[in-house]
Amino acid sequence: MPAFSKDGSQLRRSEILSECRYQAPYTKKLSNSEWKVSYWREDRDINAFHHQWHELNAEKQRRPEYPDWNEPNYKHGELFLYFHQQFLARYDMERLSNRLPRTKSLSEWSRNYRIPENYIPDIVSGFHERCAYESIGKMERMIPNRKAIEEDIESKILKYTSHGPISLDNNKGVSTLGCVLESDFYSKCRDINETRYGVQGLHNMGHNYLDEIGCSRTKEKGKKKSGILTTTDAVARDPLFWRWHKFFNDLYEKHKATLKQYSKNKLILEQLEVSDFSIKSKDMDDHDTSNKLYTFNSWQKTLYKKYGCWYQPHMNSNPFKYIIRINNKIKEESKVNIRIYMAPLHNEASRKLRFDEQRMQWVLMDRFSHTLHRGRNLMSRSSCESTVTVDPPLSMEQIREH
Repeated sequence: MPAFSKDGSQLRRSEILSECRYQAPYTKKLSNSEWKVSYWREDRDINAFHHQWHELNAEKQRRPEYPDWNEPNYKHGELFLYFHQQFLARYDMERLSNRLPRTKSLSEWSRNYRIPENYIPDIVSGFHERCAYESIGKMERMIPNRKAIEEDIESKILKYTSHGPISLDNNKGVSTLGCVLESDFYSKCRDINETRYGVQGLHNMGHNYLDEIGCSRTKEKGKKKSGILTTTDAVARDPLFWRWHKFFNDLYEKHKATLKQYSKNKLILEQLEVSDFSIKSKDMDDHDTSNKLYTFNSWQKTLYKKYGCWYQPHMNSNPFKYIIRINNKIKEESKVNIRIYMAPLHNEASRKLRFDEQRMQWVLMDRFSHTLHRGRNLMSRSSCESTVTVDPPLSMEQIREH
């Protein structure tokens, strides 16, 4: 049966397809308020970003055929903790903007604990689902390993390794800790006591145990035996992924709390002064505005060979510019590294965040080098130039136009 538009003209097939979009396609998958940020977790680019990071910064560096994995400055453990801290901080900002509390750590591992969040993947993926308030399962097996790691963080020493005690109170401590938490076959931390710290590390073992929740129903429904929590290219869709990594972020903060504070000299360049910082952008009517960012939903298309096209909302923003004024009191040109962060001002109770709380919510927006001349400097940096983001891929139509 042909389809017609409001004015009575017949629609082409491409026009019909473009209308097959759902404003809120995930609201029925979750039994609580977590559906409010489903658009963020289900975003294809978010999950691809997570998958690519593990491929480039973890998987290749843990394989002997890649020589970088055995370099003295190997920082896999530190990168693992830092990346997921940034990933989680950005997610928490999205939660706050939707009037949801920040992510709660998955720190209760007793078998009696019931996980309130459910997750039901789409029909196409074939992964098994997890119902609300299911038992946390085998996680209690890792409680002794968890206590051992927490004890070593407090004592600042990783005690049981084949090379003797390893200090965590130095520049390499965080990387060593990260390796222990995500240890696997190719990790440099394979010489640790596996009985004390876990065969694959708390991180990997936890993903496996959490993934098994609900798998007993897969035979009856003909779905895959595995869930979504063991796939790096889709794992961020599950609310439990974020709760699991909140636990490791808390361990990360506990370790940092044991370290000496930075001195003022290491944090401040007294001869450089940022006199002004602002943002220039355009609103939705293309009018110039200051210190405001405008976001909107675009549509993201995924093509399935068997099932056709699937459209889902993708949060986007208008381009903007950073305007920075810096006074250089040094007598000569100075090359500096500049980092720009974004952070929320208020918590879930609409109260202003303390600086120590806000510090853990900073999200890196850009990082670049710049040469400052003597005296006053005016800098303009476009958001499209950011070194921590990539431009969306061109469509076939855009490629043909070029």
